[in-house]
Amino acid sequence: MHLSDAGTIHIVGAGLAGLAAAERLSQSYWAVAVHEATAVAGGRCRSYYDQTTGMVIDNGTHLLLSGNHAAISLTEAIGSRSGLRGPDEAQFAFIDMTSGEQWTLRFGDSRFPWWVFDKDRRVPQTGVADYLPLARLAWATADKPIGDIMKCGGPIYDRFVGPLLLAALNIAPQQGSAKLAGAVVRETLALGGQACRPLLRMRGWGAYSWSPRLPICVVWA
Repeated sequence: MHLSDAGTIHIVGAGLAGLAAAERLSQSYWAVAVHEATAVAGGRCRSYYDQTTGMVIDNGTHLLLSGNHAAISLTEAIGSRSGLRGPDEAQFAFIDMTSGEQWTLRFGDSRFPWWVFDKDRRVPQTGVADYLPLARLAWATADKPIGDIMKCGGPIYDRFVGPLLLAALNIAPQQGSAKLAGAVVRETLALGGQACRPLLRMRGWGAYSWSPRLPICVVWA
């Protein structure tokens, strides 16, 4: 994001994060311009018509967590909130592709992360103390690589933290921003199951989801 001398805020990328930032900034007195390299907005959260197959291809494999207030605010601003659906309680099924072991991580529906204290809810082969690095990450004061804040290895990292941060940051977690990762932890895991419910668009993230209802300018590069 760049603030120009002419009073325009420039955002690079019309993905979910870029559009959410644009929606929030559009409420200020600055003009907002979003720059996108592809032909459509939405980033990983989009659907498109494929001329070869004659089908609508859904790229909406990216889900939202109920604690992602910025993205949810965007869906409300464009009249798309009602399309988000999810379970009443937060739980996620996992499988270890190496060993074949399967388990379900159950966050429950609390506003506090009580699941950490229940061995039947948390990641197998982990104890309460294994989750302490998440607290250090959540309150990291300096924007360092995540690898400088916590150990990127072991059962808790390999089976849960690593995949979570890879999905959230879209970069190898060891090299990712501890500041951004800390925000993810504070807004979701630290607030219990109420902030961790998975939300998906049942009809896909089509181009209609990004209707021009916001006072922003999208520049197609």
